[in-house]
Amino acid sequence: AGRWLVGERMTQADITVVCAFTFLTEALALSVHTAPYPALRALAARCEALPEFQGTRIEFFVPQS
Repeated sequence: AGRWLVGERMTQADITVVCAFTFLTEALALSVHTAPYPALRALAARCEALPEFQGTRIEFFVPQS
């Protein structure tokens, strides 16, 4: 019920879940299918807004063979 998955501060659980969620959303174009998960979308938005996330984020790209 807190701001983060486990209590009142970000943990590895938050980072891992958000990285996986963002990857799946972008790589599989699932953004339209995330509507049933507003809390997960909100967690991702909170993390993605942090300078630490913004400073290391790269857009997903499909590797060319």
